[in-house]
Amino acid sequence: MTELERELRALGAVVELPPVPELGPRVRARLAEPPRRRLRRPLVLALALVVLALGAAFAVPQSRGAILRFLGIEGVTVIRSEKLPPLATGPVATGRRVSLREGGRLLGFRPLAPDLGAPARVYADPQRGLLVLVYGAPRVRLRLTELRAGGLIMKFATIDQPIVHLRVNGGPGLWIPGPHGVDLFGQPRLAGSTLLWEQDGLTLRLEGHVTRREAVRIAASVKSS
Repeated sequence: MTELERELRALGAVVELPPVPELGPRVRARLAEPPRRRLRRPLVLALALVVLALGAAFAVPQSRGAILRFLGIEGVTVIRSEKLPPLATGPVATGRRVSLREGGRLLGFRPLAPDLGAPARVYADPQRGLLVLVYGAPRVRLRLTELRAGGLIMKFATIDQPIVHLRVNGGPGLWIPGPHGVDLFGQPRLAGSTLLWEQDGLTLRLEGHVTRREAVRIAASVKSS
């Protein structure tokens, strides 16, 4: 099974996908087209996931009011429906533990960090282009996730969940207060209050026990480490 098929199957499980026609042959056929007509693989994957997510949301009776939104932040989409799909509540795999410097070397970009002192833990997943900085020990207070702009972040929120569009460090940002769903590369889980924005070619996601004002203030302090 290819990575693309694994991502599609994982997303289908998150949104309680009912029986649907097999999409694998169509996707493989598109990927097998001559190079001059083939889309870049990350774009193919992103489009496939978005189409499947939207179709699944409308196929589930209690989710037919679902709305898929592109939010002006590269790689971030939100699916809103009457209720959240089943989500894990525990920690998910975020790669292996590394130093901040080693994480930047493995991922090929210069990590960003807020003015909060040294993180308690740093995790890197080179395969997904993902870096996670954890602050607070032993209890996690903040989690800053960094991935190259264009990486896939799926958000799941209810119809009445407040979602605030704002400016963060001069660019578009998104604040989602309270519990909602997040799926980073096929790892769906329940998330807390989150601020998302773009900076220095990365998509950043700050999650934790903070208010909107505190999150924006922390984001303003983020810079190259």
